[in-house]
Amino acid sequence: MNASVPLSTGRHRRARGFSLLEVLVAVLVLAVGLLGLAALQTQALRFNNAAYARSQAVQLSYDMADRMRANLPAVQAGDYNTYAGYDCAPANLPADPGCIQTAPNGCTTAQMAQYDFRLWNQTVRDILPAGCGVVSQPTADLVEITVSWTEQVDLVGPDDDGDCVPDSPDPDGQPDQYCFILRFEP
Repeated sequence: MNASVPLSTGRHRRARGFSLLEVLVAVLVLAVGLLGLAALQTQALRFNNAAYARSQAVQLSYDMADRMRANLPAVQAGDYNTYAGYDCAPANLPADPGCIQTAPNGCTTAQMAQYDFRLWNQTVRDILPAGCGVVSQPTADLVEITVSWTEQVDLVGPDDDGDCVPDSPDPDGQPDQYCFILRFEP
């Protein structure tokens, strides 16, 4: 009664492990693909954060430009230019002139420039990582607003010496100093 046993039984025994090998290869390919997708997602998130910081720097620069346009007598007197040497240390931030709430006649143009610079720089510091804003007036009819911050992303490769000049990729993985410079005529 052994006649009911198929003749091809030996061939099936040799092919049994082949489907398990196919599954292992498919799992390996899937794992490599998922790791690549995770790396791509991480990189996209880093670049998205860098783009956010850059757009905030642009908005903050235009905020100061609008403040200066609203206080043209102070710009013409060079009151905003007094902060050209600001080194971004919180201790060196100009004091609040206290004229917004307490003065019966409001602020002078110089006090308003001081108030604008202080408030604006606090906002820059709050929004951008290691953020700093500097205002200078190289000529009588040209104002330069510089917003700087640090990033971990090497998009254009500025160096770490704080001069905001992109020159070479930074291989040490330290945060790089980035700047947005707005030049305008008030």
